[in-house]
Amino acid sequence: MKKQIVILLLKTILLATAIVSTPSAWAESKPVNVVEVASFYCGNCYAVKQQIMPLIRAVEKTGGLYHFVPVGLDADQNWSAMAYLGTPAEKTSGVAEALYKSVQDLGMNLDSAASACNAISNYMREYDPDTCLENALSDSTMTRQDNVFRLMDEIVENHRANFVFPLFLIQQDGEIKRVLSFGDYDNATQLLDEVARQVKSYGS
Repeated sequence: MKKQIVILLLKTILLATAIVSTPSAWAESKPVNVVEVASFYCGNCYAVKQQIMPLIRAVEKTGGLYHFVPVGLDADQNWSAMAYLGTPAEKTSGVAEALYKSVQDLGMNLDSAASACNAISNYMREYDPDTCLENALSDSTMTRQDNVFRLMDEIVENHRANFVFPLFLIQQDGEIKRVLSFGDYDNATQLLDEVARQVKSYGS
C-alpha cells in the first residue's frame, strides 16, 4: 500500500511532464547510456549542470548516449519542462541553459508556457517565442508524459522509492542498471564522479 501511495504521489507531481525519447530507444545498440532526471527549480540540479560536460564526454567515449529529462515538481514549474521538451534537438542545450539561468540566477517563476518561452528568447534571440509556445503545447509534447510515468514507476518499483533530484540512471541493453541520487552524496562533484565510474564499469 505504501509503495502504491508513493507511485500515485509521483504521478501527481510529474503530471504533464515529458521525456525526449522512450526507454526502448535509449539503448540504440550503445554500450552504456545515462539519463539525468532534474528540475530547473532544483539548486542541486543547477550545480550538476555546471559540471556536466566531462561526464557527457565520458559517456560518448564509451559509445553511449546522454539524455537530459526535466521534470516539473508542481503545476507551475512544469511549464519550463514542457518548453524544453518541445524544443528541437539542436537547440536543447541553449534552452536548458536559458531556463536554468532564468530560474536560478534571476529567481524567475515561469508559471506559464508563455513566460518560459519569453525567458528562453531573452537568452536565445534566434528562438522565436511564438514557435517555442507552439512546440511546448503540441500534442506530441503532451503525450510524452506517459513515458515519464513509466520511467518513474520503474524507479520506484524496482530501484528506490526515496531520492533527491537530480537522478542519474545508468542504462544498458534496454534496462536500468543503477539509479544514483544526489541525496547519497555530499556535493555535485562526488555524484558526477560516481556516475562516471559506473559508466566506465558497465562500458568495459
